[in-house]
Amino acid sequence: MAGNDTELMNAAGTGKPWPKPVKYGLIIMLLAGVIAGAYYTYQSLNQKEPVSLTMPVSTGAIIDQIQATGTVKPLQEVDLFFRQQGTLKVLNARSGDPVQAGQLLAMQDDSSLQAQVQQAKSDLLLAEYRLEQTRLNYEKAIAAAARQDDLYNQGAVTKVEWEQAMRDRDTEAINIKTSEVSIETARAKLIIAETNLKNAQLTAPFSGVAAQVNGEVGQETGNSSSPMFHLISNDLKILAMVNEADVGRVKEGQEVLFAVTSYPGQSFQGTVARISPQSITVSNVQVYEVDIATKDLSNKLRAGMSVTANIIIDKRDNATMVPNIAFSYAQNFMKNNSQNNTTKSTKPDNQKSTAEQGNSKLTENAAPKNDKNLKQVVILQDGKPVLKQIAVGLSDGQNTEVIEGLDPGDKVVVGTSGIAQNNSSGQQNSSQQRAPGPVSGGVRIQSR
Repeated sequence: MAGNDTELMNAAGTGKPWPKPVKYGLIIMLLAGVIAGAYYTYQSLNQKEPVSLTMPVSTGAIIDQIQATGTVKPLQEVDLFFRQQGTLKVLNARSGDPVQAGQLLAMQDDSSLQAQVQQAKSDLLLAEYRLEQTRLNYEKAIAAAARQDDLYNQGAVTKVEWEQAMRDRDTEAINIKTSEVSIETARAKLIIAETNLKNAQLTAPFSGVAAQVNGEVGQETGNSSSPMFHLISNDLKILAMVNEADVGRVKEGQEVLFAVTSYPGQSFQGTVARISPQSITVSNVQVYEVDIATKDLSNKLRAGMSVTANIIIDKRDNATMVPNIAFSYAQNFMKNNSQNNTTKSTKPDNQKSTAEQGNSKLTENAAPKNDKNLKQVVILQDGKPVLKQIAVGLSDGQNTEVIEGLDPGDKVVVGTSGIAQNNSSGQQNSSQQRAPGPVSGGVRIQSR
């Protein structure tokens, strides 16, 4: 290697020819540089702009809804207790049995209670007889007082005799009041006795099912905190929990579609019946209880089933709608154009990209000014991406109703796909920009 270095130095200093290996190496390096430069120049001159991914504006049903979770509950449920202690004599329903409104479910031994009722009736009758006797005595006392008054005026009786007649009359008047009070007392005792007799029987307040029965014939009942019966109605409701952020949009009478875990793939219908005025805290989140009335014509629902409900706020059956990913792309498009304003202002029009030339038309497709909800989308106009302002309505999270600005079949840009060259560094970079989320069928690639 040292010999080669000496030869190169001698050739450089004396003007002698370069050694052949050196000459060939330099030629190869020179050719490689020329080829690389030509390649990058070609790539720069033939750079292709990104192509646009579009989706069509379509028509169909669009539903604005709120999702809530809940549980199937009976529309009515009640616990039945015996109010006084006694021996269970009759039991007409077991757990799971259907019951009818007014049906006798159970009864205690009521022999002593019936005796109390009979005694109370007798006491009331005696009080009524006493009142009649008192009234007769009062009438006699009135007549005697009148006679004594006449005789006293004639001087036939003394003042003492007259005063005694007046006192006897007043006493009988008081006795009438006392007898009337005694009658009221006797009636109250009869009501208590009859109530106790009635409470020895348990009847169904509504038609439904005996969900739970505690007790057997012969047992002492009425001295436990456990109910004798737990009844639930055949009609059911959904007790749903709605987040405080959504409850302001929920109104009574709104339609509800819900599903239960026990029957996957099946849908049930209901209606918002009541909205609780007071929130409760569940897992540190404020929620409101919403009662949803439902008619289970198939008899599949059971109390306690878990529910996922969709409360329908509003819906359109034949709406013109645009995919929501078009709005996300439009925001990125506007952001990119804003960042490139300085570069665009220094380029001649014939050197600007398609997107940059389209930026000069950002206001050409603006929707009329009004009080509607306005949003931006990007459309292709003469093959160039252009912002367009549209009026929108309902949204279901995936699609949004178009009120003004687009027609069915129009195409909106939802992303771009392609390779762009970084001219400043000479290195190849991917400039592929795709729409957020999957692009469904109907996407079409359009280029300039």
